[in-house]
Amino acid sequence: MDSKSFFAFLRWSGLCALATRTIIWTCYNFLHFNIGPGFINGRENFTREILGLNLVRISGTFLDSFLLIDVLIYLFLKNESSVFKIPRIIELCFLYFYIVFISQSRWQLIITLLITVIFMFYSAFKSKNKYLCFILLLMGLGIGIYVLRNSILNFISSFDPNNYQSSLSVSTVLRQRSTEFFSGLWQEGNRFLGFGFMADAVTDGLNVHYLSDFGIQINLYQFGYLGFVILIVPLLNGLFYFINLIRKNLLSKERLIDEYFVGLFLFLTLSTQNMYLFNLALEVPIYLALNMVIKSKNE
Repeated sequence: MDSKSFFAFLRWSGLCALATRTIIWTCYNFLHFNIGPGFINGRENFTREILGLNLVRISGTFLDSFLLIDVLIYLFLKNESSVFKIPRIIELCFLYFYIVFISQSRWQLIITLLITVIFMFYSAFKSKNKYLCFILLLMGLGIGIYVLRNSILNFISSFDPNNYQSSLSVSTVLRQRSTEFFSGLWQEGNRFLGFGFMADAVTDGLNVHYLSDFGIQINLYQFGYLGFVILIVPLLNGLFYFINLIRKNLLSKERLIDEYFVGLFLFLTLSTQNMYLFNLALEVPIYLALNMVIKSKNE
């Protein structure tokens, strides 16, 4: 199987997984029929209010980032006709729909928007009329921000733990308490090795803290300085090859494998602060495989 076939296999696997979860989510929230107990049972109260409805959430898959990078590559970096790009536009809309309504992950929405804007600017930079494209892109972003300013301000304020009018602020408060709890365990114990393995859900009085709610910082608390250094080695290695690709102007060759690698590197780097680590961890093998292939081809 060549790399293009492998990427296509990952794409269709990811889309089928999200489509299945979407059907389960729709049936449970609107038809009140549970056809996916493995996704729903025990999570009936895992809801957020959106458009006046309390909808049960179903998280995405570890392939979500790959799906995003794949669709952005073919929309903004490949010279395909508009007809061939229509399915990709529909796919991108589906990914945003899933993030906003089904997983309802605020941080994933932020990362997805950032990655999309980065690809748009890079596409403008590569175009023949780059200055005109830059101006039009900035104007479009400015108009979009102005039109959606109230929604954007409400979204930003949802991260404020003192915003009692937003139900989403509760999540921020719980995350702060969990951070203080796990940080306290680490500081009271061995900072070099951390407090070690424990169950995902930890009860502290009336509070329940979840290890899986955190990004890269939980590895510092759980496995100390040593574990944290081991964890960031792949990112540092990726940063080295990313700089090497730019320095040697290898991205101008438009090799598909380079574009996937750069996209996943950006996603992983931006996501480590607050994305669910169990999703990011499963992306690392794909990321490392791309890294090794690029290294072998450039030697």
